Amino acid sequence: MADNVAITPGSGVTIACDEVADGTLGTVRVQYVKIMDGTLDGTGKALVTSNGLQVAQGAANTSNPWAVRPRALNQYAAVYRLAARPYALSNAFGAAGRKQYATIFHGAAATKTVRLSYVAVAIESTTAAALVVAELIRLSSATTPATGNPAITPALFDPSDAAAEATCLALPTTTGTETGSPVGQVEWNLGITAAASTVNPPVPVGWVVLYSAAGLDERDQPTMRAGNAEGWAVTIDASALATVKGYVSIRFTEE
Repeated sequence: MADNVAITPGSGVTIACDEVADGTLGTVRVQYVKIMDGTLDGTGKALVTSNGLQVAQGAANTSNPWAVRPRALNQYAAVYRLAARPYALSNAFGAAGRKQYATIFHGAAATKTVRLSYVAVAIESTTAAALVVAELIRLSSATTPATGNPAITPALFDPSDAAAEATCLALPTTTGTETGSPVGQVEWNLGITAAASTVNPPVPVGWVVLYSAAGLDERDQPTMRAGNAEGWAVTIDASALATVKGYVSIRFTEE
């Protein structure tokens, strides 16, 4: 193959790709590669510009999206705790029971697709010996969570983004309808938690991750579809009469 000479498709020359070499830039030869849309009749559209690689996206090719640029999604963080002071949520179980400590939900009129990227829970204390189990589980359209105690306003990672469309509630009085199996679970086998620690340095409350999207494809993320009434809940089960205090943290994207 000669330098600075175009390749004729179908000429019988076997090469790894359509390329030419330029020997005019000093002593180092520069290789140019042209990526085409797959036709071999000379009429294919080049998918390379002078500023970077671009790829075809079917009929939407005119938008010329960057092949290596990640999508810019609005990101939010909801920390479920008391409203007046940053203390743990508290629920008194009259016997063995289950309570939704945190919900994220949107209605059928929602225009955004929500994907959870991180869910974690922390148990601060229990007033009685009990098995305490936290789960992340889907909510169906049957019942919409309502009357949060309190309602949570998700924080924006980028202050120029719009407020989150999804509704986040702590300890909702009206709980959502749970459906399917949990996608995350953790259990604590607890006696009555001890009095406040006097250890120096003080020991923080331990967070346990119920779900993390780190390293996963977005199709593996718990999702709330646009135009569908659905959501997710973090529940706490206690096996005995007890008051259980804890926190929940949920990070999510909307697009």
